[in-house]
Amino acid sequence: MDNVQNPDDIPIRPMNMQNNELFAQFSEVDEQKLILEEEKKPLHERILSRFIEIKKKSLTEISVKFKTFESNENEEFETYFNLTMTAIEDKNPNIQEIALDILNLVMEKFAKSQSEIINQVFCKVLEKCYSSTKNSLNQKAKTFLVSAFQNSADTKFIFEGLKTLLESKALKIPQITLNLTTHLLNAFGSFNIEYRGMLPILEKISENASIPLRKEIIEFYKELYKWIRGSLRASILKLKQNYQVIFLIILIINFLC
Repeated sequence: MDNVQNPDDIPIRPMNMQNNELFAQFSEVDEQKLILEEEKKPLHERILSRFIEIKKKSLTEISVKFKTFESNENEEFETYFNLTMTAIEDKNPNIQEIALDILNLVMEKFAKSQSEIINQVFCKVLEKCYSSTKNSLNQKAKTFLVSAFQNSADTKFIFEGLKTLLESKALKIPQITLNLTTHLLNAFGSFNIEYRGMLPILEKISENASIPLRKEIIEFYKELYKWIRGSLRASILKLKQNYQVIFLIILIINFLC
């Protein structure tokens, strides 16, 4: 009796290769069933599917639908537009990129309503797409945002949104917002940029800025200095001393070069 092995002491053997293959086959079959079930759902549910292929098909359907619209002043357009913006907020950058392509299509097709559309999408594209680590999405977003800014009839509305994003508690959002603002300043000049309303915010967020954000703050001030020169002195003096020293060094280097 003493030689009888306790069942609890018997080691559990791992599944052999044959069982693993069988499990994989069952998993694949189950997944296909789930996909077929998902495809029967309405579009507003399919756009949120966990299966990327279903999301892609949904976006293709949305794109085709936009091409049939003669006007953007109807409830159906609004429905498909909102679904596109849902995809812009997707966690998958590939889905976001397709959605951004659709936004470009919408902007081109409904040029007369561009300003209204820009006001709805500008900050969301900046926040969700321009912040992406996927290079192609980031660059598409940059091109979209610069074009949108250029074609906007109400840039004040855009700058109100930018100021809100600058004060965001999310770590990366102020950084990428300032990066884009610096680019817009370089492209369109200080007379087209509402920088005065941003300076108090920059003074505030510079106090506890991360290293990447500090870099963006310095780059913004450098670019702004090119346009307004000595007029920037009062704002620089409101920054912490370490920023003032860095900026002074930059000016000296630029002068010597």
